[in-house]
Amino acid sequence: MSFSKKIIAGVAAVATLAALAPAVAMAEGDQSQNSAASAQSDSTIVNVSFYAADGTLLQSTGWPKGTAFSMYALGVQAPAVEGKTFTGWGFASNDGDVPVDPNAEVTGNWSVYPMYKDTPTSEDKTLNTVSFYNTKNELIQTVSYYAKDKVKFSTYAAGIQNVAVDPDAEVTGNWAVYPMYKNAEKKDDTTQNVVSFYAGTDKLIQTVGYYAKDKVKFSTYAAGIQKDLHRLGLRLQRRRRRSRPGRRSDRQLGRVRHVQGRSDRRLQEG
Repeated sequence: MSFSKKIIAGVAAVATLAALAPAVAMAEGDQSQNSAASAQSDSTIVNVSFYAADGTLLQSTGWPKGTAFSMYALGVQAPAVEGKTFTGWGFASNDGDVPVDPNAEVTGNWSVYPMYKDTPTSEDKTLNTVSFYNTKNELIQTVSYYAKDKVKFSTYAAGIQNVAVDPDAEVTGNWAVYPMYKNAEKKDDTTQNVVSFYAGTDKLIQTVGYYAKDKVKFSTYAAGIQKDLHRLGLRLQRRRRRSRPGRRSDRQLGRVRHVQGRSDRRLQEG
């Protein structure tokens, strides 16, 4: 190629580049605007508000939209609750709190509350003690078990006689218990209680006996005795009448009248 032709080719290339320059610049401008808009969108700040269980605001933290929840929760201290262990933050719900995933991206303004669970009591060394006494208020024995084991009374009373407390009752504290008794029944007890009925002071009418274990009332012993007493009383009255001095019976009086009548008739005949 001659030198003049090279010059002509160079001029044409420059002209072409000059014609393309505005289009390239426009494209670069659009790309810059899109990048700026994207950057402006990612920098939107959203807040997470941390509340106590009673609704008291503890802290509100803001981060760009899309930040993980764990970043919001850094340094936020949940209130301590006796007997409870903090398990994390959650959304309040009528069906129960819903735990928040620490890795979840925050996409808006959130309100969260602390969640708890019962603290394990495996280390609880509290003892429940049952003290056993006799009827003289003298201590027989004390038995103890850990309160966390919820031991029944029957286990405490194992080997202790005459315990009247419900064996299935759960001991919930320190107890003091005493033995209870009742009269032992003797199946072969033939002991009798005997009532002797007398007329006056020395005349025995009748004796009546029943087993002592039957606990019979006196009215049962005396059943039928009244009639016998009445009959005996009449007999005693008759004997007393006959035994009075100068008192003659009707039969004796009849004999005297009969003899006197015979005497009278003899005197008249003579």
